[in-house]
Amino acid sequence: MSSSAHTSHTPGTAHTSESTELRLLPEKDLVAVARQEIASVPVNDSATTAAFIERFERIRLVLDGLNHGLEQFTSIKTSQHLVLQALSRGVTHPRHIGKQIGMDVAAVQVTVEKLEEKGLVSIDERQGSRIIEVTLTHAGEAALSQAEAVQFRALDAILQQISTEDLERLITLLDEADSITSRLLNALVRQQG
Repeated sequence: MSSSAHTSHTPGTAHTSESTELRLLPEKDLVAVARQEIASVPVNDSATTAAFIERFERIRLVLDGLNHGLEQFTSIKTSQHLVLQALSRGVTHPRHIGKQIGMDVAAVQVTVEKLEEKGLVSIDERQGSRIIEVTLTHAGEAALSQAEAVQFRALDAILQQISTEDLERLITLLDEADSITSRLLNALVRQQG
């Protein structure tokens, strides 16, 4: 089965990513959607599904390797990096952070407390044991900038290993994958709504 059998693109048409329209679903919502689909949709093409899973797993392994390298270099775990990014965008409540990055509130609170121990965030308000408001410290801003610079440089070094033509093709394929998966997830959300 060739990879061209799975893609369709109309030559001469501009491609725009629809991912900006997609609201990330919390993990619980994705689980509910998956259970609904598993129960209601008969198996259609298991070979294509298996091929998709295999390719997705390969991409995930590359990303996991990048994240592991980032953790080794900066001492900031992937979950901590995601929380710092959300805080840098002005999201301060753990529930909202969790929705934005796909983590449950309890995991966000644990991550925030570890970041506070490192001096990277400040817990500004609590209600009992619940964290209500968190902000980045100057050290947190610096750590996030360093982590993003390391991530950018590492990816840049990897991308320099392929030709310009292959890089352009990869970007086009990633845009198409983003568009297709966004449409798919939006359709699933509409079915559930």
